[in-house]
Amino acid sequence: MDPWYDKIDKEIKSRNDKCRLDGVNSVYHVDDPYQYGSYEAFMKNHPVNLKKGQPQLAELREFRKRYCSGAKNTGMSKLDPGGRYFIKANSEMYCKQLKGKWDPTSRNRHDKFSRGMCWKTGADKECGAAVDNDFVLSRDVLSSKAWANAKTNSKSKCAALPDKCHWNDFTNERGDCDADAASEEDADAAPASASEEAYASTSEDFDAASAPEEAYASTSEDPDTSAAPEEAYASTSEDPDASEETYA
Repeated sequence: MDPWYDKIDKEIKSRNDKCRLDGVNSVYHVDDPYQYGSYEAFMKNHPVNLKKGQPQLAELREFRKRYCSGAKNTGMSKLDPGGRYFIKANSEMYCKQLKGKWDPTSRNRHDKFSRGMCWKTGADKECGAAVDNDFVLSRDVLSSKAWANAKTNSKSKCAALPDKCHWNDFTNERGDCDADAASEEDADAAPASASEEAYASTSEDFDAASAPEEAYASTSEDPDTSAAPEEAYASTSEDPDASEETYA
């Protein structure tokens, strides 16, 4: 049985899939969905209430207009202090725009709960994958024994790649398996110093997707349906680009 944080992650990804079915780069956004501490509490605070008995296509349109917000690219090109991964690129869609290397199974170093990492290079991805997901997990939900075992396993797997990776302890409780150098296959990867302006200028798809929900509604196939999000959703959704502490 999946732990509560993995169930929340799957629910958010499922909602994201519905948001993107019309070909628009839209996302389902909730600031810090893991703050609730349980899947049940998350669903209670962020329910999906749709009209009963309507056709599947009509239900999908209603979902998109009520729960999908425009994708925002601001800050997406920002790397972690070590220059290994894009902090806010939490989906394959974003990662492709940045020419990063997407790993859908590794636990996210930034929020420490969700699955999916956008690494800067293939070498970063390979070394990062050597780390046990339990070691990346927030210490609030992991016992000391489980954490110690996860660290031991992670360092062992990292040591098994001596020509590519090395273990790096950031603090007493945090560390990672870092790449020694970028491989030749990553020569065309996005540069660490890429500015947000440069990224935005090459991301035409995001310019359309980042429009507010009202603009998105005006281009919908069903303009008569209200595009306003529920009050509960609006009151709990803040700017997804607000600064947070980095994993390192």
